[in-house]
Amino acid sequence: MGSDYYPLAPSYRLSKVGLNGLTALWAKELQGTNILVNAYSPGWMQTDMGGSNAPFTADEGAETAVYLATLPEGGAQGKFFAEMRKAGGAVTLAW
Repeated sequence: MGSDYYPLAPSYRLSKVGLNGLTALWAKELQGTNILVNAYSPGWMQTDMGGSNAPFTADEGAETAVYLATLPEGGAQGKFFAEMRKAGGAVTLAW
């Protein structure tokens, strides 16, 4: 949050902190069940919000969501994933 990468809007930054916190809480709460809770960033995509200058299509942004939705039982839990296409696979980011 301290970098210049994110927009200056405090509401945007705080919403991301809140979602990351909920991910961590739900993952802990559901530990030991077959429900996996993770968060991911699809990156800047060509959508109504992202605009036409964004480098990735919505299909490309969905790659990580599909990966996470198809994790096997016992897969990643409580993690934050970045855009898979940039690194050739799933990348777990530090909270």
